[in-house]
Formats: sequence, structure tokens, C-alpha cells
Amino acid sequence: KTLLEHGTKILQSHTYAGSSALAYLTAIEILTEVPRWFNRAAALGRVVREILGPCQHEYFFQLHGQGLLWGGEFLDRNIVLKDFQEACHEKKVWPYIVPSWRLGFMISPPLDIDEGEFRE
Repeated sequence: KTLLEHGTKILQSHTYAGSSALAYLTAIEILTEVPRWFNRAAALGRVVREILGPCQHEYFFQLHGQGLLWGGEFLDRNIVLKDFQEACHEKKVWPYIVPSWRLGFMISPPLDIDEGEFRE
């Protein structure tokens, strides 16, 4: 006898429920949309380099990054984490402090931020 003749129900698993097709369609949209933001990320990355680049010094600070993912590294061990954090908080800047033997931080501003607001 077949399964249906025994009264057993046949259920679809999530594999066949259309979720795969939805995932592919979403991926296509993302792969189409993301490149539209490349120029914006590059432009804001230039702002980061313009603002933080002059702070670089071989014994004090190094800037690393591109686009909208940047890291800074204080090379002077006399820089105190608490002082750096307080200065950031006063300016309403909230970097991610990187746990390291050197004091470092990461910033990754939102892609859709207004350049004027970003510079502020």
C-alpha cells in the first residue's frame, strides 16, 4: 500500500517550502544593491583619512583601514585608556576599544550618514 492509503500525511520540509528560493532572491538583491554603495564608502573613507591622518606619527599613532572600517593604534604606552575614552565621550564618539597590549580602537560609521554629521 502507498503512504496515502495508510492515512499517513506527507509533509514538506523547510527545504522545499520556498525558503531556498527566497534566500536566493534576497541574495540577488543584496549583490545588486551593495555595489551601489561602494563610491559612498570610499568617499567617507577619504573623510576619515583627512581627519585622522594628520594625527599619525611614528611614535604616537598609526591609522589603518579603508572605506568605512578603520582602526587606530596608539604607539605610546603612556596613553591611558581612561583618558582616551573620556575624550571620545566628550565629543560623543563611541569607538570600539580593541583589547590589545597597545591601546587601539575601531570605528565603522554607518554608510548612510550625512558627511556634515560625520565630520562633526
